[in-house]
Amino acid sequence: MTLMLVIFYGCGDSGTDISDTATEEADGDVDDEATEVESDGEQEGSDSDDGSELSTGDEYNYLIQTKMHTDESDDGQYMTLYNGSYDTIYMTDAGKNKYPELWKTLETYNENTESGFLSTYEQYLDEAKDWYAEVGPDGFMGGYGDENHIFISRSDDSFLSFVTDLYSYAGGAHGSYTKVGYNYDVHTGQQLALKDVITDIPHLQEVVIAKLKNDYPGVELVSTFEEAVPEYLTGEEDQECAWYMTPQGIDIYFGVYLIGSYADGAQVAHILYNDNPELFYEGFHVQQGDYVENIDTYGNYYTDINGDGKTDILSLEFEYDENYSIEKMGISINGNKTNVDTYGYEVSPTLIHKGSDTYMYAEFSQDNDYYVTYAYKIAENGAQQIAQYSGRITGMTPAEDYESEWFTTWDEMFAVSEGMYLMDRMQLLSTYTGLAKLTIGDDGKLLFQEGFYYAQLYGDSGRLTALKDVKAAAVDPDTRQVISENEMIPKGKQVVIYGTDNSSYVDVKDDEGNMFRLTIDSTEWPQTIGGENIEDLFDGLIFAG
Repeated sequence: MTLMLVIFYGCGDSGTDISDTATEEADGDVDDEATEVESDGEQEGSDSDDGSELSTGDEYNYLIQTKMHTDESDDGQYMTLYNGSYDTIYMTDAGKNKYPELWKTLETYNENTESGFLSTYEQYLDEAKDWYAEVGPDGFMGGYGDENHIFISRSDDSFLSFVTDLYSYAGGAHGSYTKVGYNYDVHTGQQLALKDVITDIPHLQEVVIAKLKNDYPGVELVSTFEEAVPEYLTGEEDQECAWYMTPQGIDIYFGVYLIGSYADGAQVAHILYNDNPELFYEGFHVQQGDYVENIDTYGNYYTDINGDGKTDILSLEFEYDENYSIEKMGISINGNKTNVDTYGYEVSPTLIHKGSDTYMYAEFSQDNDYYVTYAYKIAENGAQQIAQYSGRITGMTPAEDYESEWFTTWDEMFAVSEGMYLMDRMQLLSTYTGLAKLTIGDDGKLLFQEGFYYAQLYGDSGRLTALKDVKAAAVDPDTRQVISENEMIPKGKQVVIYGTDNSSYVDVKDDEGNMFRLTIDSTEWPQTIGGENIEDLFDGLIFAG
């Protein structure tokens, strides 16, 4: 779902529970209140590459732009010579207005990231071509690779902290990877050094040494903990180990070879506010109010489940079937394990703290780009499934760009809850992506604010041409209320799918901005409008599995 770490403000209870009608609740009953949803305005955002015109209403969310590119050999073998992707971070217009100095800092970060990455790309591609020319397809061990991905680890009215996960492969036995942390005061835009947060760096070093010895007893040491930690953890801007804020404290990351061998990987020390309050300057504390945390899928995650000031440890375990699909997930809280049935290939879990309660939303990818999201209530003594939903939680983002040399996608990292949508695949009058605006209820269930999915379209998808006069209702484009029942879309008229209730109708717009509602009967195939096959009524229909 890419609901990275964020803070929530005023998560309301208004709306309708949207548990999928084909989904069983935790007690085995089907949720009878299922319905679909709607957004309250036009799909916003622009197609600009740099995100400079992004707008999603009044929310000051962060948006992550990912650019990807692959180069293949030109000898008919189509060997991958290079594969790379990099992320940059943007703010909505509301965010830029609220924190203008932070936006200036992020603009500089983006410029430096892009120029540095593209410079390395040119170097890597030249080296990969030379290697391939020398050894040929049989001796080529694999294309060069370079990845730079952003993970937001804390976001609130005081701080923005994000981590870049870096990976590169430039020949040889294996690639290399590390993390870099970026921590900012959102009001001044100033990047914080560790010494701006920690009162006593030597005392921090002692705490970190003790934690590493306890958590990594079997590390094949490159140098001892007592030698490595003071050398790499200095508190200065140029220290060699990464650090970044979390809602519960800070994580200090020692990359490969700083302490242990490549086989031992990286080591992380979790320094928690509640455990070591004396280490932190005033103003640095556990994140307040309702907020979201991204979970480490394959390790221990330290959090406060019920807001009692005590640290809890959450971890996930997975069981796979013969097709490498996850069929069971074990949710452990402080050693209390709950096994739940699931289905999917990759999982992206997120915690949402709401009042004194904590909920987990686990998004699973499935075949043909389908997704399912499971919702659980998390307590110190275990987990309980409360609902599941077709689709995944996301935001209203700019369209993907399939045409550019660097294929571009977007994800929204929420800073307020009003920008949340459920994304799912629609199959009414074509196949397209639908986005339904939602919020989170006090019981942890997702609530649709209205019963409508906006269509998220790419290129010419969703553009239809009437093959004959088609009966429709006229709709006010501002209120989406029917204003006339007996209208016609004339033969030859082009319209674009605007959205649907995912049940009985689809709204379309023409190029003049007029909106029409088509009543669809989907009880049998093919779908019909007024008893006529939709394929006899429109050209441009596309259905996918």
